[in-house]
Amino acid sequence: MGNISNRMSIIHLPLVTYQRPAPALGVETIAPAAQVERIKALHPAYVRWNGVRWPDQLGHEHLAALDAMPTRAIVVVQANGFVPDITGQREIAGLITGLAKQYPNIYAWELWNEPDAATFRSSVFLGGGWEGKATQYATFLTLVKRANPDIRILSGGLAEVGAWAFEMLSCEPECDGISFHHYTRYPWANTWALETKVHGLRALTDKPLYLTETSLLCADDTPPDDFDGAKAEYLWKVYEAARDLSLTSAIWYTVGGNGWEHSDLEGESLTLFKDLTD
Repeated sequence: MGNISNRMSIIHLPLVTYQRPAPALGVETIAPAAQVERIKALHPAYVRWNGVRWPDQLGHEHLAALDAMPTRAIVVVQANGFVPDITGQREIAGLITGLAKQYPNIYAWELWNEPDAATFRSSVFLGGGWEGKATQYATFLTLVKRANPDIRILSGGLAEVGAWAFEMLSCEPECDGISFHHYTRYPWANTWALETKVHGLRALTDKPLYLTETSLLCADDTPPDDFDGAKAEYLWKVYEAARDLSLTSAIWYTVGGNGWEHSDLEGESLTLFKDLTD
């Protein structure tokens, strides 16, 4: 019998590491034409404007400013306080067709602001809300997308992931992404509820998720001394969560000039935003 020798082979494999892409941070603006330089200085990946009101408040000066910005602009289109009938819905679809031709650099068109909020808040206060059934809204979303197959159409930013969102998304509306909002209130500068909201949405849809409004809020007339630091801490946690949850965008409300519950980027949060986008 011949000798049998055991040989050990060593295979060298390359070390492969995976790093999640940095999330695309953005800002909301209440007046694009007046805030062009402030927005450009921050180098955001996205800028969102909740400003087109069908049928007669189009804001062409703001649309022109957004169209010229070197960033992805998301524009909200809505009618305040009522649900358009089928004729009105077709007119809105046609309006978006025309605006997209006039302003071809607009990244996406979002239908309504917090369409679900009419079920639990005043739509007059919000400047939006869909005063109808979730199923009606899903049909409207599909109608607009079918009329604009080559234009990016997003759902309106959902305020909650509850019964309304479940009913709407169960209809499987045709669109290019689901927009949603998330806020937390001082002193809770954490993202646990954001993660829960995202997991809930992912159970209902496989469409890209756009976080289109987020901030840390404080209702006090004068915020506590540590609020500025807490807001920066929350921004960092949103940045990390958006990366880990593979969100398409994370848009801060707002870039400035709004003042709602001290949500604007300022102080430490403004400095951090610049560092994250440079």
